[in-house]
Amino acid sequence: MINYTVYKLNKFNNLEDFINKINENRTYYRQSSPKYGLKKLKSEINGGNRNIEIMELAINDKSERYAFFDINIQGCKFDHDINEYIVVDSIVEVVSYERADYVGIVILQSYGNAQRVIKKIFADKEKWGEVNPDDQVNEDLLYWFFYRMRELPDKPILKEPLIYLNGIYSYLGRTEDKVNATRGVGKRVTALLGTLGMLLGEESLRALRPIIQYEKEELNIELYIGNSGKVYENTYSGALSIDIREMGVNDKAKLFILVCKYILPGIISGYNKDKDKNEWSIKLKQFFLRGIGNEIREKVDGEIERIDSEIMQYEEIENDEIYDEDCEIAVVEQEIEEGIEEC
Repeated sequence: MINYTVYKLNKFNNLEDFINKINENRTYYRQSSPKYGLKKLKSEINGGNRNIEIMELAINDKSERYAFFDINIQGCKFDHDINEYIVVDSIVEVVSYERADYVGIVILQSYGNAQRVIKKIFADKEKWGEVNPDDQVNEDLLYWFFYRMRELPDKPILKEPLIYLNGIYSYLGRTEDKVNATRGVGKRVTALLGTLGMLLGEESLRALRPIIQYEKEELNIELYIGNSGKVYENTYSGALSIDIREMGVNDKAKLFILVCKYILPGIISGYNKDKDKNEWSIKLKQFFLRGIGNEIREKVDGEIERIDSEIMQYEEIENDEIYDEDCEIAVVEQEIEEGIEEC
């Protein structure tokens, strides 16, 4: 599993300009606070002196240009052996690629760690322009996934390119107090009404792990609200020749360009088209949730009736056993009275 967070840099519309700017601004220095001993800390791109190359790969017969580099943002860690803070490296990997009119970057870290990279490296707007989240997912889109999986399981999200929702592996919910989190797991979790019941409770959807088919490629992607998620590379199957056992630079670039340039925009496009055609709306969402509630209620009522029936059968059997015991006692008493003994 690999975390990712995706951004767009609107100031750049090609990789050459972006890489040239990186080469001009490879290394930054700062000082830690007195609490950490005023250590000299360094943030550098690609080791500070290694050239970043623009490379090419093919996805669905399309040539894609990309650059893969690492960023080291040094921090402080307490060393108990010497009883003081020491400087440690924190290296993250980045895939950059070209969109129609801007450069996209995927930081292979969770949202919190990715924001640290943006703050330490790309915060200067004069140099880098606005760095904004890209292809953001909202809670309504996650509900839309549930709706499509349950009501339109065989209908593609998009016909061109062909995108299918082949299942939902898990969900992550959070209660209204924002304290407790819950997760449901199962390859087709929507088949479980008990799991869907969370949609009617005090929880809000925070993440969903759908099984997505894009043309001939399929994999599991966990989508969080916002611009981050996780890719489960071991679930990938397709024609891109990705080595999921030993993910090299080219393998990671293929995987994340597929996800962030093709799959995510395709999903969001399908979601927006359904809204434009009124095939998904607040009204449909209401009907969908109400239908789930009614079905759960029917299932619960049916289960209660079954349990009531079992209890009645149990009580009848118990009463019969008590009656049989009373009869046996009466026979024994009669035999004793008649002086009959077992022999």
